[in-house]
Amino acid sequence: MSDLDQIFGRFEEILNDETGWSKVTSKRGVNVFQKQDESESSFLILKGEGTVMGLPQDIVQVVQDLENRGKWDLFFEEGKVVQQVNEDHGYGYLKFKGNWTVWPRDFSLSLAKRETENSTYCVAASVQHDDIPEVSGNQVLYLFNR
Repeated sequence: MSDLDQIFGRFEEILNDETGWSKVTSKRGVNVFQKQDESESSFLILKGEGTVMGLPQDIVQVVQDLENRGKWDLFFEEGKVVQQVNEDHGYGYLKFKGNWTVWPRDFSLSLAKRETENSTYCVAASVQHDDIPEVSGNQVLYLFNR
């Protein structure tokens, strides 16, 4: 099983598990929920549910566009695709601003997209990549760390 298959498998487990979610907040028509992951890595999982107006392919394009993420994400500082493996998979770097409650943080990610008959999923998982060095002064965060 490839790393991407493992990432999507874990994502589908989380997506399909309806137990243990508690509502955190609601803003602009999006309900935000959280739950504690019960695997050995034990991390906090967040999900949002709401309606976004637009065509699915347009929304996916906005989510995948790292260079322009700052137009809709206030904490985003910079990002780039460092290696495009194919149309649905690549590696990227994202850096987020700190504020008075949070240190600046960055991610080295494997970014992937999968389409089903009714849905399109975009997932990211933390990886080490030769073209993405650690940045001094940033807190490194991990997504779907196995």
